[in-house]
Amino acid sequence: MLDYINKIVSNYDIRMVTEIGSQMWGMDHVDSDHDIIVIYSVPTKTILRGDKYKSNLPSKHHIEIECSLYDFQFIEIGHFVNLLKKGNINAVFAILSPLSVVMQDEIKELRKVISSIEFTTAMIPSTIGWAKSQLADMEKRKDTRDPTKSLRCAYRTTKWMSDFLQLYVIPEDACLPPIKLGDVKFEPVKSDICVEEVECIIWNLETFKHQYEDQTPEDCFPIKRSQKQHP
Repeated sequence: MLDYINKIVSNYDIRMVTEIGSQMWGMDHVDSDHDIIVIYSVPTKTILRGDKYKSNLPSKHHIEIECSLYDFQFIEIGHFVNLLKKGNINAVFAILSPLSVVMQDEIKELRKVISSIEFTTAMIPSTIGWAKSQLADMEKRKDTRDPTKSLRCAYRTTKWMSDFLQLYVIPEDACLPPIKLGDVKFEPVKSDICVEEVECIIWNLETFKHQYEDQTPEDCFPIKRSQKQHP
């Protein structure tokens, strides 16, 4: 896999290679593919010369490597940081995934930002938007594919966000603890899920978000965790 990636980004520096999707959640089966995120950086000389470069290289789908299928998404690190600042939940999953193959030091520093209260609240709208799109997709495609797949996706994303808040939003005047990879769980979800459960979690997330309407994710880039405290 890394040999294939190196061929695609031969003119760039690889900063992170990680896996998301069903493999990350432990919900894969024998026919599941691999969803790979590749974060790369542009050489400094390219930027200084003013040369044009793409913030995202073209994605590659259904690539067969050693009898397994892979989907690759390539994202320039500056664009990736912007996605994180906007609270993009898929970017968050990428940086917190326990299935990282490559992770350079600057990516490790970015991970330290994730549990700040300002950043966490920015993740909620993205989480809710993703979940609602999955619920709509479930209804729209119910006659052409298994609707429970979209429902499980909506549930696992909203439940993860809810669990993450409980894990990292700690009492007032307490310093934020460092992120430990083992603390952030990506686990299979139950199969007997109903739409009402997802809607209930969405309502709880929206309620929490309203308590911190004045917080913005830009406030925590960069952030010194030893100094940062909850308001």
